Amino acid sequence: MATGVALPAVRAEQQVRLVSSAEQLAGLRAEWNRLWRQTPGATFFGSWEWIDCFWRHYGQGKQLQVVLWQPEGKLRGILPLVVDRQWTKVGPLRFLTYPLQNWGTFYSPLGPDPEQTLRATLPWLLEHSSGWDVLELRWVQLESKQERSLRAVLKQMGLHAAVTVMEYSPAIRLPESWDQYLASRSGKWRSSWRRAVRRLQRAGKLRWVRYRPGGENHGEGEPCWELFEHALAVSRRSWQAQATDGTTLCHEQVLPFFRDLFQAAVRLGAADLALLYLDGHPVAYHFNLVHQGRLFGLRTGYDQQVRHLGAGLVATARLIQDSICRGDRLVDMGAPCSPFKKQLATDLLPVGRFTWARPGSLRARLYQWKRQRDQRRQACQSSRPREG
Repeated sequence: MATGVALPAVRAEQQVRLVSSAEQLAGLRAEWNRLWRQTPGATFFGSWEWIDCFWRHYGQGKQLQVVLWQPEGKLRGILPLVVDRQWTKVGPLRFLTYPLQNWGTFYSPLGPDPEQTLRATLPWLLEHSSGWDVLELRWVQLESKQERSLRAVLKQMGLHAAVTVMEYSPAIRLPESWDQYLASRSGKWRSSWRRAVRRLQRAGKLRWVRYRPGGENHGEGEPCWELFEHALAVSRRSWQAQATDGTTLCHEQVLPFFRDLFQAAVRLGAADLALLYLDGHPVAYHFNLVHQGRLFGLRTGYDQQVRHLGAGLVATARLIQDSICRGDRLVDMGAPCSPFKKQLATDLLPVGRFTWARPGSLRARLYQWKRQRDQRRQACQSSRPREG
């Protein structure tokens, strides 16, 4: 495939191999997770367990484009991508992108030096792969080393990508103590939390359960399905039971995916399930994924019957307090950025995408032009002085 740009040659000792089938992917688990654990800032979504589960449930109609960098025969880096056909305002396009599909917040190449992995794999991929129209690396953490590295690699390759913000993910950078976190919140929030605690305590006996198994390497690879079922029961008594978007924990279309994901995360030591009980009945849950002290809030919910008691607020505050005690570093609550999450957040993490259209496709060029227009508009908005 001709890209229309001058790409640096891949040296002979930088062996690059393309994995494009689930059968090839299956044999990579140990080596994949070795690199994943060495990747700075990696999340659960970089693990082999994630891409295996994602592919089994959502791989239909997509094409794997996983690039392995193996200098001198040793695997040093992985660039996991998929080709996904999607409808846009300019018509159908085939996107070469990360395998995340909005289930998580951030994604990156794997290896001890992700920028080095990109430099070794992306030029080769663009030169040798076909069947796609737009390279769109989504779920990049902007205002970070990840963004700077990606910009440097694309600049070296002569690719002028449009960089736009997709959304903002509210996050909590956990301080050393609960008192420090409380001091960072507004007086109104602290009062609301204390009133909710008193209401629940008057309503009955509270019990908090935090389930974070160490994984199969620590003899804790079998999931506690009873706790998962308790979380599912709460989801069915929450607003999620009426949701029609097909992404809630209790939605029958995605429940098999969540079960498999929970099992995979437990096996890896990346599952984190928290439940609040009132008089022995589960009334709130948090289903998180954890890696390197960084939590991602996959799903959360509370029983609508105890909404007036503030069960959701109390359960979330208890989660934060317990995470501080455990030494966790960050809780990424995930998009969208609701008012409830903004009250809890210490940071709003910008989630970005890098868009580059393959030469020769008019539709792809129109799509990139739209992203360039979005980039200019966002730049103008960010340069305006904020009121107040």
